[in-house]
Amino acid sequence: MVIINGVQGDTAQLIPDDGFQFGLGVFETILIGNRPLFLAEHLVRLENSLRLLGIRNGVEAGQVLSLIEENKLRNIVLKIIVTEKNILFMTRKNQYTEEVYQRGFHLCVSKMLRDENSVSVYIKSISRVDAVLEKQRAAEMGYDESLFLNRKGFLTETGNSNLFFVKNQKIYTPAIECGLLNGIVRAWVIKNFDVSEGDFSLADLYDAQEVFLTNSVFGLMKITQIEEKTFACHRQTEEILNKYKKFISF
Repeated sequence: MVIINGVQGDTAQLIPDDGFQFGLGVFETILIGNRPLFLAEHLVRLENSLRLLGIRNGVEAGQVLSLIEENKLRNIVLKIIVTEKNILFMTRKNQYTEEVYQRGFHLCVSKMLRDENSVSVYIKSISRVDAVLEKQRAAEMGYDESLFLNRKGFLTETGNSNLFFVKNQKIYTPAIECGLLNGIVRAWVIKNFDVSEGDFSLADLYDAQEVFLTNSVFGLMKITQIEEKTFACHRQTEEILNKYKKFISF
């Protein structure tokens, strides 16, 4: 399903603006089960990002809920894209099967560096050239995602998910100031578990016993390999995932 400015079908048209021409716009990706998960949090972040970019446009909760009910959307992923003159709603299947969760993700480390001083790393900007190119490069080498460091050499995130690691039963995640998105599931993990935020290096990551990612579609995903380093232990990751599954089932 694709709805552009309230119109679905071949007659739908984008209005040329700075989003269309220069990538000035933001998006949110929402998992819909029997209900849209974290809808309020997604829309608050969307509004804050739009204000940061000076875009006078937006989406309200009632608008999203009406769209979901009118189109009977269930067990699907909804993407909302907003620019100065355009609002797009798009749906796709959730590609993360039980087989994917059982296997876990394999990561490589990107040679591209995140600029922690750039506004774009803190919002879900529609201009995502680095993330797309690095995901393509990772796939070509047999990996699922590419992990970014910042210009100071500290860990940040992958192109679409936040990073956590477990060392000696303690949970760690890079601080927002390292140059990463304040993910919604990331915030849920920090709220419900004792998590230390800070500046961490690749050496810290390789010294961990467990590594996992979070995002709004797959929730939590264990990492079984980062380049040549393998991770066989996932006990705490599974505990966090089980609690998350119970939370979203309400």
